[in-house]
Amino acid sequence: MDSNVGNLDRMMRIGFGFLLLSVPFTNFLTSDWIGQLMAGVAIIVGATLVLSGAIARCYVYKFLGINTCKVS
Repeated sequence: MDSNVGNLDRMMRIGFGFLLLSVPFTNFLTSDWIGQLMAGVAIIVGATLVLSGAIARCYVYKFLGINTCKVS
């Protein structure tokens, strides 16, 4: 499987992903049903970002033909 995510992109995805994964634990958004829905979306998006950063593969990038990885 070819990588299409560069090192800077990977670090940013993993960092922002963990930031989004920590949002539901702060009780900032979990007071009502809209907040709980947003917390659930934050978990899904955060997990997706961490996973794509960890495996250095983004399927949206593949679909759009984008490659930020310098070594192919």
